[in-house]
Amino acid sequence: MGLALATILANFLQHFYFGIVGEKMTERVRRLMFSAMLRNEVGWFDKEENSPEVLSIRLGHDAAYVKATFSNRLSVYIQDIAAVIVALALSLVLQWQFGLFALATIPLLVFASTTQQMWISGFSGDVRDAHKGARQILEEAVANMHTVMSFSGGMKILDLFHNELQTPLQRSLARGQSYGCLYGAAQFSLFGCNALVLYYASLLVKRQQVSSIPNLLKAFIIFTFTTFVLVESFGLGPVIMRRRKSIAPVFSILDRGLAMGTDEEGAKPPFVAGRIEFRHVRFRYPVRPEVPILTHFNLKLEAGQTVAIVGTTGSGKSTVLALLVRFYEPTGGRILLDGIDLKSFNLRWLRSHIGMVPQEPVLFSTSIRNNIIYGRHNATEVEIKEASRIANAHHFISSLPHGYDTTIGDQGIQLTAGQRLRIAIARTVLKNAPLLLIDEPTLLLEAESCKVVNEAIDQLIVGNRTTVVVAHRLAMLRRVDVVAMLHDGEVDDHGSHDELMNKCGLYARLMQPQFSRTLWQHRHS
Repeated sequence: MGLALATILANFLQHFYFGIVGEKMTERVRRLMFSAMLRNEVGWFDKEENSPEVLSIRLGHDAAYVKATFSNRLSVYIQDIAAVIVALALSLVLQWQFGLFALATIPLLVFASTTQQMWISGFSGDVRDAHKGARQILEEAVANMHTVMSFSGGMKILDLFHNELQTPLQRSLARGQSYGCLYGAAQFSLFGCNALVLYYASLLVKRQQVSSIPNLLKAFIIFTFTTFVLVESFGLGPVIMRRRKSIAPVFSILDRGLAMGTDEEGAKPPFVAGRIEFRHVRFRYPVRPEVPILTHFNLKLEAGQTVAIVGTTGSGKSTVLALLVRFYEPTGGRILLDGIDLKSFNLRWLRSHIGMVPQEPVLFSTSIRNNIIYGRHNATEVEIKEASRIANAHHFISSLPHGYDTTIGDQGIQLTAGQRLRIAIARTVLKNAPLLLIDEPTLLLEAESCKVVNEAIDQLIVGNRTTVVVAHRLAMLRRVDVVAMLHDGEVDDHGSHDELMNKCGLYARLMQPQFSRTLWQHRHS
């Protein structure tokens, strides 16, 4: 009874403390993975294997696999290895001849326990991969059920699903037969070893080579206990091999080098004038290296200037802004800020001096106040409200039931597009950066919201800051200092709006539809 109580206490302490180890390991792995993800460049997230859905699954499941692989299994291995060593030592002490013979059967027991555990654990390796096609058809059919039903495509989807299931069916049948044979061989080996050792014990008794039959029986019982321990410990081998494949993505993220340096590297000048120069910049997106975006891009911006970049869809306008904020690195040429290469600056410092208003603003599922204060975390309540007034957002925020504490839902779904944009502008106003990047945010807005947002943008670009605007609307192009016409990856022409219109070049042809629409609206007003 005393040994039973001691065993209960030891097992409780073993699982309790190894459970703590496992939870701490999971938390640490998730924290390190998320930190490593945040350090990667934007191009890394453009790859299909690094999509938000895949990364969230890695954080949720792969980190737990580390716990299952090491923490849970480690306690079992320590316990079983200690038990095997003690059992073999006792067998040799009690009856050394029997102990040596039993030791020689250990390799056969290892094979038996491993193959048996493989059968018990299942054979889901390549069968799971074979189900990917069927799973994809199922997900697409459920996600687009309205389309499937409207075109009466249920039978077609069912046929596709049935065809995709044929491959895993054939693999399952073949692997089932093979593992059935292995299981039979494993069971035969396991019980055959016990029978062989017992037969050898009877020979020792018959030849009177045993000093004490009770000691021999004790040695046999200990050996039998060892066989069960080996079945448990070595049977975990296939599980760990499968888990190793599952945790490989974890270490691929943790061990990946940083393409843009660490947060401590780079210069941090005390003052930013705002002079920007692009010298022979070339660029191709990492996921599309065969498509050139910028081929020979040259542009110079003086401090305090407002420059608009104009071009057709896909000409690389937004790419210019992404290169300035160092979401990507140019594949050729240089980008200078105040005469210094952009790569020489500390990345965190550089981005802290750039304010950006994207075409589709990103808001977080929290309160309006937290979304605005994201621009500057130490801002006061007065500064938050003043930034909202400049962005024409204070009035509609104050009219909400909870004001600035209103939760806006996932990606700001409870607000209109114009309201989300004004909150993003307020966040940029609060940041008060010397460099400002605006990616034509009013392109997708209706006329009324466009007017309110344009007033907020007018307030935003006031001041001694360098501003780069991706513009499409005529009202914005008339207010900037310089317009740069982007064509085939380089600047086709630049100058003021009136100068470019008088040249009757590519810019004038691009703006002609807007002039016709403006003239029509003027005649019918």
